[in-house]
Amino acid sequence: NTTEREWLIMVYMSGVNDLGILGYVDKNINAMESVNLTNKIAVVAHYNVIRADENKSLHFQSGSESIHIHHDSDINNVTSPVFDSKDSSDMGNEKHLSRFVIPNIREFPAKKTMRIVWGHGDGYKGIAHDDVSNNHIRVKQLGLVLADITRITGRKLDIFATDASFMQMASVAYEIKEYAKVIVG
Repeated sequence: NTTEREWLIMVYMSGVNDLGILGYVDKNINAMESVNLTNKIAVVAHYNVIRADENKSLHFQSGSESIHIHHDSDINNVTSPVFDSKDSSDMGNEKHLSRFVIPNIREFPAKKTMRIVWGHGDGYKGIAHDDVSNNHIRVKQLGLVLADITRITGRKLDIFATDASFMQMASVAYEIKEYAKVIVG
């Protein structure tokens, strides 16, 4: 897609933990789908999730998926189309985050970019906990990923946000301050 939009919003969601089991990944994606976006904004989400059925049996998604958020009024089902699947499913691996962000900046050109990391946070210890791999993205690694994104794209993110506990600490902001114009937690 060569049309430059005003905004590209990229949401990286680790639901390979109790957040997925409790249905929060699907609820959050459905909330994004409920917004009637204009063609000036592209929202893409990348996620992996563990789900529980009515018998409390766990179901593991095979690999991770990227979806382009499309408006719908179905609050019970994610209907946005999958445009990329990865065999890699470790949401706690910083390279996985980088492999999501960089291609989407190229695929959905925009004047401004926002990057959101969603999931469990633990302050300076890290974010995006993956209970299957027992891994998470450490803040130092997050800074290195954002440095790579800045180097490869030639620009800072306009907004870097976290939707996770304890991530709006000075030590976290310090690690990523050179790579985002605005930091939101």
